[in-house]
Amino acid sequence: MFKKALTAGLVLALLFILSTKLIAQNSNENILIILDLSRSMNEYINKHETKMDVARDSVKEVIQALSDDIKIGLRVYGHKSGFLGMNQCSQSKLVVPVEQNNKKNILDQIDKLDPSGVTPIEYSLRKALGDLKNVEGPKRIILITDGLETCGGNPCSFAGDIASKHPDIKVDVISFGRNVKNVSLDSQLQCISLKTSGRFSRADTQAELVKSINSSVQVDKSIYWQVKPNY
Repeated sequence: MFKKALTAGLVLALLFILSTKLIAQNSNENILIILDLSRSMNEYINKHETKMDVARDSVKEVIQALSDDIKIGLRVYGHKSGFLGMNQCSQSKLVVPVEQNNKKNILDQIDKLDPSGVTPIEYSLRKALGDLKNVEGPKRIILITDGLETCGGNPCSFAGDIASKHPDIKVDVISFGRNVKNVSLDSQLQCISLKTSGRFSRADTQAELVKSINSSVQVDKSIYWQVKPNY
């Protein structure tokens, strides 16, 4: 009996040390969400909601559930069409910088955003590097987009530059609302995540999108175990 109790105690101690180590390793990860606000986000993804409606609600749902001390920010692109259609490919903006205790700022700002422009993915990734330049610790960019690059950039090639010059940055890519199963159509987006050791996923519903975002932002994963008595 004593031996069984001792074994259970050692297992619990080991799991506690392991889970504490995981939290210590991940709790300082900095998160920057890049949200696509191109015109196509105005398309309806179901009978009642546009892609933007679903994306906005999904990001808000995830943000609201996060711990206040997580370091997270928001950048968007396509939020403007430029003056008389000019400069569309430079319409990328850091809406909320990566900081702690700014959940409310993101929630307030995301309701003010409307899709109207194009899709400058490489340009936005370049700007994101500037956003994270003075941020200490590992960094993760989460790109949520319903389309590919439309401004002549090569985000796949640029992802290689990120990997070689900024190995502490991973880029997760969520291909949203494309309703495609053909892998080749998403090859550009998959390349970004692959080259930066990030995650790639597809999402066509709010539940899928929330799950994908959560898999990236929930960097603090406590381990819960139940050790049943062996008698």
